[in-house]
Amino acid sequence: MKIIFLDIDGVLNSVGSMIAFNNCDENSLDKVSIGLLKELCKITNAKIVISSTWRMLYKEDEFISIFAKYDWDDFPIIDITPINYGESHRGQEIQLWLNENTIESYIILDDDSDILESQTDLFIYHE
Repeated sequence: MKIIFLDIDGVLNSVGSMIAFNNCDENSLDKVSIGLLKELCKITNAKIVISSTWRMLYKEDEFISIFAKYDWDDFPIIDITPINYGESHRGQEIQLWLNENTIESYIILDDDSDILESQTDLFIYHE
């Protein structure tokens, strides 16, 4: 199984989309960015694990509903990373998920660099 650890703010929405929609929520996602992610999932047969802080607001089935608004009815979410309210950061939460799951490969799509050094080769930074 191939996994994409997905951040949302800064990856699937942008300053432009937030300004255009005058907000930063599930209604302000960038359709082009979603289309590119959808194509990436289709080509690679990758599944999505949400690593975004949005996982504190929405459940897996709610993400399916959000992406259905953008014509992605078969959004391939399989999980969210654990939420560790302590001193950990995103890279540690991703590692916790990896420790509990067997996968073929993964990438991390994020606009923040709070990942582990061991994850840098698999990190795609989005400005």
